[in-house]
Amino acid sequence: MKFIIAAIAMGVWFLIGWSISLDRKKIKSKMKPILFLLVVQFLLAFVFLNTTFGEVIILKVAAGVQVLFDSASVGVDFVFGGLKNEGVPNQFFLNVIMPMIFISGLVGILNHIKVLPFFINLIGSLLSKVNGLGRLESYNVVAYPFISSGAFISFKDKFATMSNARLFSICLGTISNFGVTVVAAYMQMLSPKYVVIALIMNMIGIFIMSHIVSPFDVDPKEDVFEVADDEENKKPFFTVLGDYMTLGFNIAISIAIMAMGFIGLITLINTIFQGIIGITFQQMLGYLFAPFAFLMGIPGDHIVQAGEIMATKLLSNEFVAIQSFTQIAKTFSERSVAIVSIFCLSFANFAGMGITVGLVGSFDKAKGAVVAKFSLRIMLASTLISMMNATIIGLFI
Repeated sequence: MKFIIAAIAMGVWFLIGWSISLDRKKIKSKMKPILFLLVVQFLLAFVFLNTTFGEVIILKVAAGVQVLFDSASVGVDFVFGGLKNEGVPNQFFLNVIMPMIFISGLVGILNHIKVLPFFINLIGSLLSKVNGLGRLESYNVVAYPFISSGAFISFKDKFATMSNARLFSICLGTISNFGVTVVAAYMQMLSPKYVVIALIMNMIGIFIMSHIVSPFDVDPKEDVFEVADDEENKKPFFTVLGDYMTLGFNIAISIAIMAMGFIGLITLINTIFQGIIGITFQQMLGYLFAPFAFLMGIPGDHIVQAGEIMATKLLSNEFVAIQSFTQIAKTFSERSVAIVSIFCLSFANFAGMGITVGLVGSFDKAKGAVVAKFSLRIMLASTLISMMNATIIGLFI
């Protein structure tokens, strides 16, 4: 039965994608890369979840991230150790998001010595040969998790001449991803294997949905892209390290502020709805999202709760949603936990969309206005990626 439901779900996701496409007629010419990438998605899910090789890869990556997290925790303990409540397992600010400072600094080091740009360029170039997209789009999808807005800086001069379809694809690659600076934080709240799987599947999902929602042709003669050498590489080593650590701190504080604000706001709205109509605001949204949760593979007795988490992620951010999910995850089956986890792991929410609009607008105001116009469509396309990936994962558990 789960295969039948998944087949229907995939059809629904693709139908919705087709309905919001910028050029529906061109989708037909993109079916070959779409089908190829879909096969890759299914193979990745199978390998990671059902083979010893996939399990070893996930364990190695998770172990490496844990080493980084443990190293970061030493610094956090040195500064904040006296504020910790011993015996309290989940201290979000200190245990989950403060290690981002160290992780961000490490990314800065790798970027400064040009190890990171080399691998990003290499992987992006290789992907562009098989995904049916240009080198620019491939680079952006691979680079954004590592250098965030630095990816945009690398091709800032191209925004002015970029087509709307290509701009759509670039923005989709931004909010459908998540950064390595938050990987350790995610792994403290969710199973590390789902974080690793989501990081890879999100990239392939972006390529698939780009062909459906914003299809365009790339002239091989024009598909020339060289990463611009930004000012970061000209700064002294310790200046770069300090800048990246400060960036990590700013990200951590921003997440803390949004988590406090959104959780407080959602609690207030829930209280008001509970008093007026007898159910909370999240429960109401849960019923609205329940059909989508069912199509993704969630059993009927948990679709409303899963719908609540989905709605929370879209309206606030993934951290608030994951934090809420950890409180009820023990009542879910392993398969349902995997589905909800994969759905939550991306920047696809209104806050992420707002950041993307601002980023593009800072380089080109006219293109920023175009992104703002397409923002809801980009949000929906990004959500479809999350639902597609979650549906696929559910088939192999």
